[in-house]
Amino acid sequence: MKLPDRPQLTSEPEQPAAGSDVALPAQQAAGIEPAADSPRLVIRGESIETPHTRSGGESAEIVAGYDGKARILITPLPRGGVPPFAALTDWLNVTFPFDSTSPSIAIAKLLGQTEQYLTPKFGGMVDRGRGLHGYQRSFAFDNGGVMFSYGGQHGTGFLSIPGEGCALVSDWQITAPFLRDVLKARITRWDGAVDDFAGEYSVDTAMGWYMDGGFGTGGHLPSMKQMGNWAKPDGSGRTIYVGKREHGKMLRVYEKGRQLGDRDSPWNRWEVQFSNRDRVIPFDVLLNPGPYVAGAYACLGWINKEASRIRTITKTAEIGYGALVNHCRNAYGRLLFVMEEVEGSSDAVLDKLRIEGIPRRLQMPDIDMSTSGPQQ
Repeated sequence: MKLPDRPQLTSEPEQPAAGSDVALPAQQAAGIEPAADSPRLVIRGESIETPHTRSGGESAEIVAGYDGKARILITPLPRGGVPPFAALTDWLNVTFPFDSTSPSIAIAKLLGQTEQYLTPKFGGMVDRGRGLHGYQRSFAFDNGGVMFSYGGQHGTGFLSIPGEGCALVSDWQITAPFLRDVLKARITRWDGAVDDFAGEYSVDTAMGWYMDGGFGTGGHLPSMKQMGNWAKPDGSGRTIYVGKREHGKMLRVYEKGRQLGDRDSPWNRWEVQFSNRDRVIPFDVLLNPGPYVAGAYACLGWINKEASRIRTITKTAEIGYGALVNHCRNAYGRLLFVMEEVEGSSDAVLDKLRIEGIPRRLQMPDIDMSTSGPQQ
């Protein structure tokens, strides 16, 4: 589908983002003008910041809602001195106003905008024939595990982009202002991920820091739980969770390489998840994920190197291939030996068994491997 030239889009954000949310040259090149601040929807009271070393942490504000009751509204703060892409956006959920009175027209418009301002690699959408997260209708994009839903939720639409889909986004410098200023979206979930391929900062490191109070904020130690065999690690992979997602902030640290099937892999992944439970998640997290992950807890100051999407995808494919080969050898190695004797050659065996295609486990996101940008 050929899209029209990008219009000069100007609209006020429903929810102004904190910090420097947009890179002006990129958004102007996309035809998106920075929006003026809109009036606040709540009355601000006292502001209490709980910063970490070199800033970071969270700001907590006492606000009065429409019912007149006071509540605490929290905004994540970035840690200073951290490269913007020392972490990668690994999950994004947004809600936005969606006019469902003419759904076919509205969906076609959204598809065109998605192709233009996010990526054409998401492809089209297929009706799933059921709802999603309280919405009456839901659709699956062709690629990336991306979902869209609408209906029955106060005239809003819901867009969910998991890690595989985030890897396909062409340019967050264009996507972020589009979501904020044009769709007038708000972020309801955001995950930022850091991969430690060498295992210098492992699940055991995280456990040690937790026991030493390294995840405490304001004297409060968040909850913690473990998954996997911690008594006698067996190579199947362990996970530690700090905090709870229903409280708006949670950290997952897990043995990523072992989860993928390499029982000796040192690869550990650190993931911070923010949700909008009494929180405002600024769109700046999409442009500066590294500082926000590093700022989530005091002990995450070690996060200071540019992340590499390409390296993560390559390592995932490498481990996945090795695990599948090992499984095939263990499960069918003797059969293949017998088949070669029966068929007369290894080529004849391959001709008998081979099916064109790629195993789902080895289907990696179709990103441009030739680029060298910070998210790639």
